This record gives sequence, structure tokens and C-alpha cells, in this order.
Amino acid sequence: LVNLDARVEWYFNAGQYLSGGLFYKDIDSPVEAVVSEQGATIVQTYVNAPKASLYGLELDAKKYFDLPFEGFLFDGKRWMVGANYTYSKSEVKVSAGDVVFPLAGAGASRPATDYVKDGSQLQGLSEHLANIQFGYENTEARSQATILATYVSERISARGRPGQPDLIQDPGVSVDFTYRRAFDVMDREVEFTFKARNILGEDYEEYQELGGGRVDNNSYDLGQSFTFSLAAKF
Repeated sequence: LVNLDARVEWYFNAGQYLSGGLFYKDIDSPVEAVVSEQGATIVQTYVNAPKASLYGLELDAKKYFDLPFEGFLFDGKRWMVGANYTYSKSEVKVSAGDVVFPLAGAGASRPATDYVKDGSQLQGLSEHLANIQFGYENTEARSQATILATYVSERISARGRPGQPDLIQDPGVSVDFTYRRAFDVMDREVEFTFKARNILGEDYEEYQELGGGRVDNNSYDLGQSFTFSLAAKF
């Protein structure tokens, strides 16, 4: 792996910053998930693609501020907004004569072009990844609340069987919420935490596309989760 990074960071106040970076990576024998056949059974396994490269940029920022409002909903709270974005452009490189050693070959080599398409996106890597979070912290009440929205663009979840298109996953947008509050019980600090995951009810979608048609391979309702916890410090 050859990795090159350039980064600029500006910390304009305590815990507050603005940063940006560029990166380039050249990878030899990257591991990629592939779909394989073992008799009548279809399994997911792994091969080493010949080479891959990727480049991109990262932007990250975080700032605290006070809202110009009064009342019990706003008093004593320090508000926060944060965001980050990553753009990644990747390319798998396959040449004539390159081979892989798939599970289906029982140790024998197979042409790499049967499993990996030259110039395709690196398996498991999304081109766009973005997060934005908004929340507050109250030092007097020892409370904190944060809502986080995450966007992940389409990515290759696994290489298709020889002659078939790759399996694509579309994570989409997910929204999570976390609330924490500490209080004292018998001279001991106890922290209550509430977490809500996948508030929008985003589904899991994995599919293959070819010639304008689409086949859903693995799609299901992820559902939402809500958790409560109490933690004591000893």
C-alpha cells in the first residue's frame, strides 16, 4: 500500500475546527468480496484483485454557538453543529494475464477478468459519504443531546458470479438520536442514556442491474431500534 496525504487544520477555538485534506492510495492485491458457487450452494467469499487506486478529499468542521433565545429549553445550553464529507474515486486495475484464486477453483487460478472488471469501483467503497450532526450540551444539568444524519452513496457489496453484474448496496440516508443525562444517586454518579437508531426506517437494499432490469438479491426492513441504559461510576 502506498498512501499519500495532505491536510490543513484550523482550530479557531477550543474544540472547534475546520479541516480539509486530499489523499491518494495505490493498493497491491486488495481483498474483494465475491459471490461463488459450490455445487448447488451459493456463498460469499474473497479474492485478491490485482491492483487498485483511489483518490479523494475530506472536509470536516465543528462549531459551538449560543442561540438568541431564552427559556428553559435554551438556558444553560451550548449548541453544536458539525459536518464532514468524503469524496472517494476508486478504480480496480485488471490486465490480461492477471489471475485470482477463487474458492470455486479449489486452489486453481482463474482469469481475474472473470471476477473483477477493469476500471470498476473498489468493492465496499462509496463515492460519497457525508455526516451532519446538531445538538447541545448543558454542563450544569450534565446533559447532552445529538441528532446525526448520515448519507452513503451506492457501493459494490460483492462481485457477481462470472458473467453476472456486481451486487450493489444502496445505504441511503439514516438518522440517529442520542440523549445522555447524569445525576447523583446515594453520592454516586449515574448516567442515563437513550438512543434511537434508523429513525427514518431506511431499508437494506442489495441488487443487481443489467440491461435496464433489476433483481433484488437481499432486501429487508432494517427496522428501528430504541435503547435505554443506566451506567454507574465506581
